[in-house]
Amino acid sequence: MNTAQVIPFKFEAREVRTMLVGDQPWFVANDVAAALQYSEASAMTRHLDDDERGLSTVQTLGGEQEMLV
Repeated sequence: MNTAQVIPFKFEAREVRTMLVGDQPWFVANDVAAALQYSEASAMTRHLDDDERGLSTVQTLGGEQEMLV
C-alpha cells in the first residue's frame, strides 16, 4: 500500500484514523484496537484474510510511519 491521506473519523469519543486506498476505506489498526479495548492490534487482525489487512504509510506528527491497517 502507498501513502494515503488520513480522513478523521470518530468512534464514540475516540478518533480512528481512516484513509481511502483505491476506493475502499481502511482503518489504522491501533486506533480500532484502542476503540474496541483490544490490548494489541496485531492480535486483533491476526485472523483477517490477507486482502483485509496490510501496511500503509501514514503521516503523523512525528513524520511518516508505516502502520498496520
